[in-house]
Amino acid sequence: NSCLGVFRVGVLVYTEDPAFDFTEAINRAGQHFDLANRAIFSLEEVYQLFAQATDDGGLTSVDFYIGEDFLNTNETGEDSPLEFLAQAEWATNDLQPQVYELTARAYDAAGHESALGRASVVIRPAHCFNNALDENLQETGVDCGGECGACEGDPCGEVIENSCTDPDNQICASNVCD
Repeated sequence: NSCLGVFRVGVLVYTEDPAFDFTEAINRAGQHFDLANRAIFSLEEVYQLFAQATDDGGLTSVDFYIGEDFLNTNETGEDSPLEFLAQAEWATNDLQPQVYELTARAYDAAGHESALGRASVVIRPAHCFNNALDENLQETGVDCGGECGACEGDPCGEVIENSCTDPDNQICASNVCD
């Protein structure tokens, strides 16, 4: 019996796995959100997620996930470009206010896959974005306090001896604690 093998030949040699990074998100109003830093999104909104993929031989597709749940696949087409701006639409209507992990993976023509690209997003109730003081919803300032995250100057953790200890970045309206 003979030994049989199958392989591809061509002008390119694939040496690297694809690279992948989330870049930004844009909502229906055209607001841009940097996905490199934990972005804060509203419930009851639709976002376009963007990610840049590159490869040394040619990309074929990018898969997007919210946590473990599949969201979308972007096919690059037959030309297998070396760079590809992938996008996926994400509606936040049926979600709970919390932190969500966006993940995605790029694939190339040689069957390699990128490391998992990640971005964290905080989802907050829609009233946290209406530019109004909603005291009936426990806001203590315009779009802050209560479920909206701490207002500017408020501690984002337990205060002991005038110092914030054990800061929780998820409760800060700015999403960053000092």
